[in-house]
Amino acid sequence: MREYKKALNRIVDDIFHEADRLGMSNMDLAVASDLCYSTVIRLDLRVTQYPRLDTVYKLCNAVGFELIARKAKAELRVAYHKLRA
Repeated sequence: MREYKKALNRIVDDIFHEADRLGMSNMDLAVASDLCYSTVIRLDLRVTQYPRLDTVYKLCNAVGFELIARKAKAELRVAYHKLRA
């Protein structure tokens, strides 16, 4: 479970990095992901340390990442990649 949570946090870091690269503000990210602005702020400031998978999924879509989750040997592995335009 620890690896799963580390993977989610790594993905969240990459999401915010990509949003910054795209010139998206936290408000832009909130609107694009259909999440509350306060949710995005809490994730960006790391107030929320372990985000829900559906939240991460929405954020991934907002910056053009695809989130893929699959069960492998009793642990959930999380992977993602940037969608090709």
